[in-house]
Amino acid sequence: MDALYFRVSSDRQTAENQFEDLLHVAEKDGSGRDWAQIRRMLADCIAEEQRPTGMGATKTVYRLRPEVAADLARQCVYVEQGRSGKTGTPLRPLFEQMKRDAAARKFDRLLVWKVSRLGRDMREVISTVYELADMGATVIPIRSQTGPITSTMGRLLWAIQAWYAE
Repeated sequence: MDALYFRVSSDRQTAENQFEDLLHVAEKDGSGRDWAQIRRMLADCIAEEQRPTGMGATKTVYRLRPEVAADLARQCVYVEQGRSGKTGTPLRPLFEQMKRDAAARKFDRLLVWKVSRLGRDMREVISTVYELADMGATVIPIRSQTGPITSTMGRLLWAIQAWYAE
């Protein structure tokens, strides 16, 4: 079964642009999950708000609805909004939940949009990919060119992509 991990760094960005790409791949995993329901939940998990600025104008910010995100996480779909990849994993609770679910063998593939969605620290990204591989989960960044972390070429490509994400 595929797990999906979405992340953006600030409340002025939305993860919605990542949804369709990952869903397109995940829907082929043969798990029998209700993808129509997951799509509806993803559409409802991020709220757009208009906030006043000091100059009398407004700015658009995006807020994650925690109750919807929690429901999605129970289905191995993790959405983090406004969580910087530079802060490290302790400040990314759903990332930590995803790793616990991988340890419990709830999924065997983790789909991410790009390597940079895992983090912005090269060592941490590589460490996470190895950690997940040791738990039996393969990380697949659908918009980055990588290979299996278990192959020589895969290790090289992961290192280049993780360095670039930094």
